[in-house]
Amino acid sequence: DELCVLPGYSFELGNLTESRLQKQGTDLMDLKVTHVEVCWNGIIDSVSFRLPDEAPYLSFRTKEAFMDKVNLSTAEKRMKTLFETMPKFVAEMERIHYLASTSNIYNIISHNIDSIK
Repeated sequence: DELCVLPGYSFELGNLTESRLQKQGTDLMDLKVTHVEVCWNGIIDSVSFRLPDEAPYLSFRTKEAFMDKVNLSTAEKRMKTLFETMPKFVAEMERIHYLASTSNIYNIISHNIDSIK
């Protein structure tokens, strides 16, 4: 299993999950729930989860860089690349979400960037 090669990946994932749970509100009606289908041991299962508030702030450039880098030959290699890249994704999304939620100037510029260019 190639994921075992990554030092502490399950520990880091646990920390990220715990951090998200602490930030998560308690009103279930406010949750943004989505789902994915996962093939595990030959069985396809649907997994539902709450999207973090920061999720929409992952940039197109970062997504493209990941897609150019990821090795699609096996599920393990895809997951290994995802776990290696995840801290960058999280940092970018949290940084941009913070700017969007605290800076009116950022919101004006980001919504009108095409006009400004």
